[in-house]
Amino acid sequence: PLFVASEGSDQSGIREIGPLLHLRGTLCLSKLENVIDVEDARRANLKCKERLDSLVLEWSHSSDTRETESTVLGMLQPHRKIKELTIKSYAEKKFSSWVGCPLFSNMVLVRLEECNNCLSLPPLGQLPQLKELYIRGMNAVESVGAEFYGECVLAFPLLEILEFVDMQHWKVWLPFQLDHGSGVFPCLRRLSIKNCSKLEGKLPENLDMLAKL
Repeated sequence: PLFVASEGSDQSGIREIGPLLHLRGTLCLSKLENVIDVEDARRANLKCKERLDSLVLEWSHSSDTRETESTVLGMLQPHRKIKELTIKSYAEKKFSSWVGCPLFSNMVLVRLEECNNCLSLPPLGQLPQLKELYIRGMNAVESVGAEFYGECVLAFPLLEILEFVDMQHWKVWLPFQLDHGSGVFPCLRRLSIKNCSKLEGKLPENLDMLAKL
């Protein structure tokens, strides 16, 4: 389940998993900072691996920001049947457009960890089946609002667990502007906010299903 991207064009790159169409279960691609050639990421052909349930895309903490990282992430878009997604230590300022795309209608769990240069969260509220969301160490994010909910009438319709951890510069959580009485997070049961020392103001209201705060 773990594939470590090697350094150097003469080494085995992530393109090697391209023909492996029957990969199933969980796949973790680590040390993605070593992917210099964007074509290697495209040839990994994740879009055609329909049996994968869970995908982990992981860069190293020591990696420097490279202009190719956003393009590599774009090329590593999985099949739309994927159920779980983790992105760790991604160093660009924004995520690819496929992250939070509502066409990923089977996705039930998302983890974003230590993506310290990203200025905003992706529109994960558009994922219709999302039930668990864990966000950790997004230190450049100062505001969470419309960009997080996305363009939909009801954001996070099935989300049950939401955790924010180590958001050192997060200052404000803005309300859902398209709320017409139905409320946002109608199914949220557990909300956890840890080590977010600058956060002030209101939390989302009308969390009727909330059992643990």
